[in-house]
Amino acid sequence: MQLLPSASLKSLVKHYLFLEAKGNYLHHLRLFPDGNPGIVLCEEGKLFINNHPTYQHDLPASFLYGKVEKFEDLICHGSLKLTIIVLQPYVTYRFLDNSLDKTILDLTDILGNTASDLLSTMKATAGIYEKIEVLEPFLMKSFFDILYAIPPVVPATISHVIKKRGLLSVDEMVKFSGYEKRQLERIFNHTTGMTPKRFANLIKLHFFLSDIRKTSTKTKLSQVAYGAGYYDQSHLIREFKKITGLTPSSYFKTRNKLAVNFLQL
Repeated sequence: MQLLPSASLKSLVKHYLFLEAKGNYLHHLRLFPDGNPGIVLCEEGKLFINNHPTYQHDLPASFLYGKVEKFEDLICHGSLKLTIIVLQPYVTYRFLDNSLDKTILDLTDILGNTASDLLSTMKATAGIYEKIEVLEPFLMKSFFDILYAIPPVVPATISHVIKKRGLLSVDEMVKFSGYEKRQLERIFNHTTGMTPKRFANLIKLHFFLSDIRKTSTKTKLSQVAYGAGYYDQSHLIREFKKITGLTPSSYFKTRNKLAVNFLQL
């Protein structure tokens, strides 16, 4: 289930995800980037990841993740219950060195016992709306002061890119920002861990996914792709596979989507 934050936290949080995978067997999961960092609270089960520079095996029970450059494959044995706080793109820059590949940090390394207490409280809280009531004071206290250090041009440019569905060039973003091209790219990359072009490409892909869900099954994929800003179907397939590791047809055949960008394979 996906729910929005309260109005006072919209500049910090994009949305909340409450996800479950049932069954006493091995779950193969795939996460691909959407341009947003987040906090993962594993209330039941344990996640494992391969080929990561920091965590070669099991992931912490609560962790902060930054830029996801490409799809990541995760494994869980048995039932899994996650709360994911999807943050705005600029929130984690203080904690994660965006020039490095270390994109996962144990939340207890950042917040100490506060993180452990949060996870314990979330496990003991049954209802989703009650969980949000637990999360929001924690987020306000732990992260809200970060917003004062964010260069205003970054959230403004992000909002503009989303409004344009990712369908604009770097030069158009530069013109909107009022900055020089290199200056904007440096500030944007330092704050989000991505170039403006990379962010726009991710937004374009996710608008395509949104469009395809709203489209009649009789509509050709190439028509939706063209409307979303791809030159043709081969262009879409190439970009789609680069980000998700799947072809569009394989993605749509995947029945158990925990979230748009989090699949049970």
